[in-house]
Parts: sequence; structure tokens; C-alpha cells
Amino acid sequence: MSRGVWLFEDSLGPHDPALRAHPGAPAVFVFDDEWLTTHPTSFQRLFFAYESLVETLAGREGPGEVRRGNVVREVIDFCRHYGVTEIHVTRSRSPAYRRHADQLRANFIVVEHAPDELISW
Repeated sequence: MSRGVWLFEDSLGPHDPALRAHPGAPAVFVFDDEWLTTHPTSFQRLFFAYESLVETLAGREGPGEVRRGNVVREVIDFCRHYGVTEIHVTRSRSPAYRRHADQLRANFIVVEHAPDELISW
């Protein structure tokens, strides 16, 4: 079984739980074309996301890719390229995340990691 990491926008950063669990696994982030065309996004926000991705993927053991397009299709293509059968991702509350994860489950095992808590008691 080959593992890969799907990075979602809520978990960008080098301390992402899915990345920490599998530091040598290939990782992918997809800029969602549908979201970008329906939500006006400033260059500054896109650049911030890109800088976060660079920081997230820098110095990792495994390869990292940044793509743009249909999220599910791009993640499937990425998984086929690397022979990934099990996708690890940090859970998000986003409705888009849930839709994408449910669609990916039709072809792959999707393992959700709990996000880090902002504060602990």
C-alpha cells in the first residue's frame, strides 16, 4: 500500500498532521479552479497561499506538487502518477473538503487526521 498526502487549504504549514505522519510520502495541493472562478480572490491572498505552500513543502523527504484544476481529478491523477492507494489528509470543516473527500473514497482509502487544536487546556 502506497501512501500520499493531500493538502487542503485549512492545513497549509510544515506542521500539518498528515504530513507529519508521513514525511516521506508524496504530497499534493490543488488550487481549485471552480472556487477561484466563483470567489473573487486578490493576488495578495493567492500569493500568501503560494508562500505557505512553499514553506509547507520545503525540506520534505518526499516529493511535493502544486496543481491547479478540478481538485478530485488532479488528486486522482497525482495518485496514479505516484502509485498512491491510500490518501492521508488533515480533516477540514469546509463543505468543499467533505465533497472532495467523499468523491475520492470511490477510488482510494482516505485517512483523515485530526487537525491540531489552536489551544490546549
